[in-house]
Amino acid sequence: GVPTMIGKKRSIPAAPHWRTWTAGALSLGIWIVYAIDIVRQGHPELLGWLCNVALLLIGIGSLMRAPVLNTIGTLSLAAGFPLWLIGLAQGLPLGFSSFARHLGGLGLGIMSMRELGLPKGTWRRAFVFAVMLQQLLRLLLGPEGNVNGAFSIWPGWEPYFPSYLCFWLTVSVFLATAFAVSEAILRRLMVSQNMTTETLPSRR
Repeated sequence: GVPTMIGKKRSIPAAPHWRTWTAGALSLGIWIVYAIDIVRQGHPELLGWLCNVALLLIGIGSLMRAPVLNTIGTLSLAAGFPLWLIGLAQGLPLGFSSFARHLGGLGLGIMSMRELGLPKGTWRRAFVFAVMLQQLLRLLLGPEGNVNGAFSIWPGWEPYFPSYLCFWLTVSVFLATAFAVSEAILRRLMVSQNMTTETLPSRR
């Protein structure tokens, strides 16, 4: 069906869709540059991190003008932002690539959202997608890198959790809450800026 949208009603112009084309091209460009670099380093599994998949979803969703895909990608970066900050505090290097993928990708997702809108309740789909991605990687990858925490407690977090199950449940509840809060904040932002309420023909 057609997602319920919010904001002030106005028609989406037929062409040119400069916001979505620009955001999509830049998102895919950032992802491709990172992918080439990380594969050359011999760690293609790192492309499975939710933030990297989210950037790819924003790029594809923007170019295909698919509001749900773009929103899932944008919410994933917004929900994971606190975890990225914790990683930086624990010594994760802050280079241009990391900055571009997390902050830049989030900005590009919001840029497309200004034109495509925000389908109501997408935070639930985003959470299910994140869990499915984690479990898929658990089947496909080994424990090296512990991508998306699919195998063990993240280094440095061990003293706070008596078991991996406790860690997994805590992070899952956090992500579900963060997805819902992120959607609520973006919804208020869209309303305040009188963004689109209409959507395109239903696409995923």
